[in-house]
Order: sequence, then structure tokens, then C-alpha cells
Amino acid sequence: MPTMPTFRNTQWRRAPASLGVPRHARFLVRTKRDDVHAWPTGVTIRAAVPADAAALRRLATLDEQPPIVGDVLVTEVGGELWAAAGIDDAAVIADPFRPSGDLALLLAERAGRIRRARLAGPAQKAGRPAKRASNAAARPTT
Repeated sequence: MPTMPTFRNTQWRRAPASLGVPRHARFLVRTKRDDVHAWPTGVTIRAAVPADAAALRRLATLDEQPPIVGDVLVTEVGGELWAAAGIDDAAVIADPFRPSGDLALLLAERAGRIRRARLAGPAQKAGRPAKRASNAAARPTT
């Protein structure tokens, strides 16, 4: 997974003369990779079921957000819910005590795709453009 440099793992360094930039020019260099969280193994993205209600309430309480209502997608790691996203209302909650930020973003993107597909209708879901009314019926025949 690509990572973004943070202030903890970068350092300003002087640009080398071989680059042909002024001597006072500086650039950021990644100094260590220890601050990068590895993607958790065994991630499952699925639709929430009624048995997940208690875990969703717990997740909402941890994130200090109201519980998500309606259709919900969840990410499960090791049998525990780490993040959830509402399909109907675009709400996202995640466990703040786990590295779940990237999972929450992925889940929000997936929920958005499902929401757009539902709004587009059946013709768009099949990958076909929606049918337009034909002008042939409006034209008089000669």
C-alpha cells in the first residue's frame, strides 16, 4: 500500500548540486519507514446483518458518532468490526483505537459506488446507457 510521508518520517535536506538548482534549495526525504502501518490481514467487507447491531452500537460509541441506520457495509478484521459505512446516508464510523482510517475510506468509497448504482436504475447497472425516447414516433410518416 502506498504511504504518504509524515513529519515524523521525513527530513529537509539540501538539494545536490547535480540537480542544477540553487544551493539554498531543500527537499523532503523519507528517512524511515517505521511509521507506516501495514494493511491488516484477513479483511472482510460485507453487508451488515442483524447480529451486528450490538457491534455497530459499540463502534459508534467508540467513535462518538450516532449509530448508522439503514443499509450498512462493515469491515471485519479477525472477527471484529473495525469500520462501518452507511449506504443510504454516507455516514462512516471507525474504531479510533485501531489503524482503521484507510479501511474506513475504502468502505466509504464502496458504499458510495453502491449508492450511485442504486440511484442510476437498472439500465445503468447493466452497463448500458439509459434508453431515450425515440424521435421517430413523433415524426409524421410520408
